[in-house]
Amino acid sequence: MSSTGPWGERPPDQPEGEPPRRKPVSRTAIAVLISLIASGVAGLGWLLSSKPPKSDDQRRFEADYQTCIRSQSAETQRAACTRLIESGWLTKRDLAMVYNNRGVAHWRLDRFDLALADYERSLSINPDDPETYVNKGNAHAFRKEPHAALASYGQAMIIAPKHPLVHRNMGNALWEIGELESALKSYDKAVALTPKETMPYAQRARLLMHMKRYDDAIADFDAVLRLDSRDAQARYGRGICWERLGQAAKAEADYAEARRLDPRIAEDERARSAKTQ
Repeated sequence: MSSTGPWGERPPDQPEGEPPRRKPVSRTAIAVLISLIASGVAGLGWLLSSKPPKSDDQRRFEADYQTCIRSQSAETQRAACTRLIESGWLTKRDLAMVYNNRGVAHWRLDRFDLALADYERSLSINPDDPETYVNKGNAHAFRKEPHAALASYGQAMIIAPKHPLVHRNMGNALWEIGELESALKSYDKAVALTPKETMPYAQRARLLMHMKRYDDAIADFDAVLRLDSRDAQARYGRGICWERLGQAAKAEADYAEARRLDPRIAEDERARSAKTQ
């Protein structure tokens, strides 16, 4: 586990900080990176205009809607959202939602300029959506524009001050610009808002490692492992802390368990070792 920065390397499909996609029902999930909040759209009825399309077109329209909100393929999601936008059958409220989701698809494809353009379109229609501001901040963050990211997260915080993802990502951006104490306060708020989720503890633990506050980092890794005993990264991170505190036996025990839980950790260790030889 690296302790050199907040963002890390994105997994291929569900990255840390994965932007919230707008959905017709409430759901909370993030792997890496993921918190989703309900859009308030009650169902497909919101999406149909006063003159609904003919039956075959309606079925295609509904299929595109489902793909736009939940496709595992970013390119398929982008294409479905585009067809919805071009259909002319969306209300303003739903057009904002679809622009947001197409922005998510562009983000997943590393097309950050296109993502930002769609988020701006969404916000021009619905300027009170905190999730779109979070998504906009995420796009700026991956373009290495932490100050712009902070501005977007700040807008989201004005609208939704208790949105945990806002505080988590705010912490990441503050860490990026070296505001470590402020970043720590943001992570503290995220932990307080979601004490039964592992990610806020893990993010705070990585920052505490970076600050060389190893005992405090161990406490946060312990919290992660109480919630999920199979979290290999937390086990490995705790091992690093033990090693830096001179507790070699405890460190090796955590390293060994982390390798058992996730063999990729051993592969990463071998790769790093080969680079240093």
